[in-house]
Amino acid sequence: MNTDYIMFSIKVIMMVCSWFLLVTSYLRCQHGKLKLINIIIILMTWIGGAAMLQTIINLPMWQFIRSLGIVSYVFLAIGICLGISYSMPILPIAWKKHMYKLHNFFTLAGTGIGLLHGIITIIDTYMPYTWSEVLIPFTTKSHPILNGFGTLSGYLMLFVIFSTDLRNKLKKPVWLVLHLMAYPAFFLAFIHGYYLGTDTNNPAVHTMYLVTIAAVLSVSVIRGFGRGKVHSPKLPMVQNQR
Repeated sequence: MNTDYIMFSIKVIMMVCSWFLLVTSYLRCQHGKLKLINIIIILMTWIGGAAMLQTIINLPMWQFIRSLGIVSYVFLAIGICLGISYSMPILPIAWKKHMYKLHNFFTLAGTGIGLLHGIITIIDTYMPYTWSEVLIPFTTKSHPILNGFGTLSGYLMLFVIFSTDLRNKLKKPVWLVLHLMAYPAFFLAFIHGYYLGTDTNNPAVHTMYLVTIAAVLSVSVIRGFGRGKVHSPKLPMVQNQR
């Protein structure tokens, strides 16, 4: 692969990640000083990364991509389980405040890591993808369906995150539909990772996939049986705790 193309792709990836962090920081931080600090940290990280382009190129990208994919999937599974459990009426209010913060963290981190997992395949020398293959679902030459599921999962999780940040500006039915996109996003990520991941044959990784999908389904069923008996507290009461 052409070195100039790799350098350009790394810069674009860093810019995309920076904009993602900047937008989420702006929407989620309540204080102006914290927003400014976040922006300064992100810009310093970008400058430092730009100075280490050659080091980044020499990293074992294929192993890095695989690890990011697994971490992203596990974080999403934890975030979804916490989000479902949060709405269970039997849990104490004090627990729910902490659970909601953790739910936010794991969902946001899992999405960010997942996006990075997909984007850096562009600079991978083992099995490189083009920008169009990464950004447009079902256009890859290798496993277009399974790779397309991964791309769709990332887009759906972006809808979920930004709809949460803009909840007070959206009508409740619209917000609910967007937020429930986390379910298909997770199941698409499961199919993508389980059937396409090269580490699935590893007993530990294989067990992890089965345990996480069983956990999400179990928590969903339990929550379904408890729905309507007791109203859970409204989300805005917890949002102020961020």
